[in-house]
Amino acid sequence: MVFFHTVSHPFFVSISLALFGIKLKPKMVIMMRRGLNDKYRSNLPSFVSETVFWLMTAPFVLYLNRIENVIFATDSNLIADELSNFGLRGVFTLPIHHVSAKGIYNVHRTIIGYFGGGRKEKGFTMLPNIVSLVLKKKASSKFIIQTSIEKNYYFDSPALLNARSDLFKMAKEYKGSIDILDGAISYSAYEKAMEKCSIILLPYNADVYSQGTSGILAEAVAMGKWVVVPANTWMAAQKEKYDKISVFDNETPESIADAILKCKLLESKLDRARVDGQIKKWQAYHNPKNYMRILMEGAKS
Repeated sequence: MVFFHTVSHPFFVSISLALFGIKLKPKMVIMMRRGLNDKYRSNLPSFVSETVFWLMTAPFVLYLNRIENVIFATDSNLIADELSNFGLRGVFTLPIHHVSAKGIYNVHRTIIGYFGGGRKEKGFTMLPNIVSLVLKKKASSKFIIQTSIEKNYYFDSPALLNARSDLFKMAKEYKGSIDILDGAISYSAYEKAMEKCSIILLPYNADVYSQGTSGILAEAVAMGKWVVVPANTWMAAQKEKYDKISVFDNETPESIADAILKCKLLESKLDRARVDGQIKKWQAYHNPKNYMRILMEGAKS
């Protein structure tokens, strides 16, 4: 079996041309973490970029699946449904493999974590206002924020750099309430920072993430955290499996701050035994061993 676990749009064009006229002997599985109709980050007008990306993907995945017998996998049931409805055969859903069972960490203080670095589609530019609103309403709160920005890659870097600068200023103003992790961190440091948090903040843009999964959410659930997420996304849909998800409807600092502060109120209404059971089920599904089991079974179809 040949397994491609990470691909981009040009890949579908390239692999289709490379395989044209060749009958594949090994089974090939391609992992898709974005849907055919998802919106993408681009400096082109949205309707242009969406059309270009669709044309670079949809016709070629159909050719690869129907003619070359390539199997497609995804870690989102929403994307799997979209691909199946588009006409692909044998599509299956994989767990998120890097989740490890860490147990539940009960942190009494409201400590909000933002990880993944500075990207506009991850809501980084709203962070200064979100932090300010939360600390004004609940002064005992604390934030742990990763602020790394990949320079020369994102098209709105001035706004990101301004947000980063504002966060550093606020860290001095609100001493002890804002810890900044500047730059890339090791996985062990990331896990230790996550363990300290009671709430994980994912103020993502729903149009960009929509059907896509979040590894940070998957890890947060396995660790028993509250997770704040945008409505109309795969992330929000996980509330069916895990009660400690707070959803915001509007992508504004005010709406997101309210969703953060609501976690404390909702905590007192939780059925702890039910949540513990949900976490165990999550850990049993999202792990490396189960990932490999489902991958090997799916490749046989």
